[in-house]
Amino acid sequence: MLARFLGHFSRHGGSLSSSTSGADRPLFHHFERFLAEYECRFEREYGFFRPVVKEVVERYLDCGNPRCGFARTRCPSCRAEYLLAFSCKTRGFCPLCQAKRIEV
Repeated sequence: MLARFLGHFSRHGGSLSSSTSGADRPLFHHFERFLAEYECRFEREYGFFRPVVKEVVERYLDCGNPRCGFARTRCPSCRAEYLLAFSCKTRGFCPLCQAKRIEV
């Protein structure tokens, strides 16, 4: 079950949490390059790169990643098991976590 879930995760670009439109794929594929080039290309205009920004983006990119943790849940009536990947909880940045907050 876990192998199938991880395979699904890998086939979908590494992020299960983001929208199905693939809007997060440029961020996923180019964030490390952005970090490497920020100082010389953007720091003069936009100022010092705050470490909290990197932390939030990295948490967002790992949102829904079963390799970063999951819970196994079981339906008490039918006994079916499900894996529930942990979310990033960056509600101001992650669209999935923001939607969860709105529902609650």
